[in-house]
Amino acid sequence: MENNFFKILSGILGVALLIAVVALFATSISANMKLNEKNTSISKLSAENQKIKKQNEEAQKAGQGKVDEQIEKSTKGILNAFLVYDTKHVTVKEQRDEAGKYMTEEALEQNIKKVAKDYKASVSSVSKIKGSPDIYIQPTKDNLQKVLVVVDQEMVIDTYPTEASWQYVGTFDKKKNIFVDFHVLGELNKLDTKNN
Repeated sequence: MENNFFKILSGILGVALLIAVVALFATSISANMKLNEKNTSISKLSAENQKIKKQNEEAQKAGQGKVDEQIEKSTKGILNAFLVYDTKHVTVKEQRDEAGKYMTEEALEQNIKKVAKDYKASVSSVSKIKGSPDIYIQPTKDNLQKVLVVVDQEMVIDTYPTEASWQYVGTFDKKKNIFVDFHVLGELNKLDTKNN
């Protein structure tokens, strides 16, 4: 009878162990399936996130590119108005009007004062920009963009040739597409070319 008892007990324990193993196996499979679903979900979300991030970067580049192009166009427009002239043919008023296309009246007033009547220079001067200006744009998410410009100028005053390198600083309003501030910081160097 003792032997039968152990056989029954061992059968019951065996069945219980088998049920426990099957339950554990089923739980493991279920957990693995849930883990795989989560991994798949994470992979899909990561891929979607990367796609959105890439689209956002491209949109920012495209948007910033348009702003940069406008800044470059406006900067060159102002510099041409200020530094490309022949006093026999261009008046100060004409220079002021040309620069006014790219800057506010307040910014323009900092550079060329509005006068009641126009006048021509008493000494003949011819000026041009040498090469392309270097335009440095400070990255920002604000509407007001800081700009630093270095430009080389060749000039003949009467018969005296000279060169200069100028540094300008400005603030460009990205919403209005115009400089709200633009002024010369100073001359970087001056080279007397008459005796060279």
